[in-house]
Amino acid sequence: MINFERSKEIRIKRANTEWWVNERAIVGDNGLTYIAYMTDMGEIHVKEFDAKCSKTPSRDIRLCKLNCNYADEHNAPSICILKNGRIAVAYTGHGANGRLTYRMTSRPYDLFSFGEEHTIAYSGAVTYAQMFENTEKGEIWFFCRVSAVTWEFIYSKDEGESWSEPISVSEERGRIYDAIYRDGRIYALEFCNSTDKGFTCNEEGKFYKIFASDDNGKSFYEYSIIPFNTLGHAYGNLIFREDSSLVFYGYNVNDELNLTGLISNDFGLTWSEPFKIAVAK
Repeated sequence: MINFERSKEIRIKRANTEWWVNERAIVGDNGLTYIAYMTDMGEIHVKEFDAKCSKTPSRDIRLCKLNCNYADEHNAPSICILKNGRIAVAYTGHGANGRLTYRMTSRPYDLFSFGEEHTIAYSGAVTYAQMFENTEKGEIWFFCRVSAVTWEFIYSKDEGESWSEPISVSEERGRIYDAIYRDGRIYALEFCNSTDKGFTCNEEGKFYKIFASDDNGKSFYEYSIIPFNTLGHAYGNLIFREDSSLVFYGYNVNDELNLTGLISNDFGLTWSEPFKIAVAK
């Protein structure tokens, strides 16, 4: 039960929000919460605080200042806490160049042990650095958009010391909103909508698609289409339930009290009719 008389908000000064899929707040095994964020002056920060005890002092560290002095949600950082407690944060400029930059702590949960910046070079301007850890394989994954069109995937087997060659996930214009791993297969969810006329879909015939890899990211192929009327939609997520059914849910600007959901009972190959998932606005 929440004691509203004692509860307090945790506020981040001069923070800007963003819309991407990576978790913005992560609770570590030490019980503390970590948030990576960008200020309205273009600075990348990480904040640590105890969400259960407002009297515990919080800590905040600035990692860098991007080459801008304004807030751009496309520059929002990606944060990942590895299984061993090391914290990794990645960031890019909004299509400013072909470099993805990341920093990692040398000690578990220690904000003041971030090492120097490391850079991954791409063939075109890169945006939307999204980072995950595959704990089953002990790998760090990156998905990002390159040259404002294609999506590429890379992975590291040695905690960021070296990286695979970039692999094209999809040649279709759109945004990859989620990626999950199950039984040797990577499922990447892309909404194949260019957003030229806005981030929500306003054209018929645009679909969410799953692109899959069965060889640990060495190649991807179109796995399935999630069939429903996507007008007004954006964002999207996938989640496997305990009974192995796969659930898709996405945002609908025309019905913000409900998410659109579909269920697959054959690992995402075929899908149910769409239904509404009630949420609080």
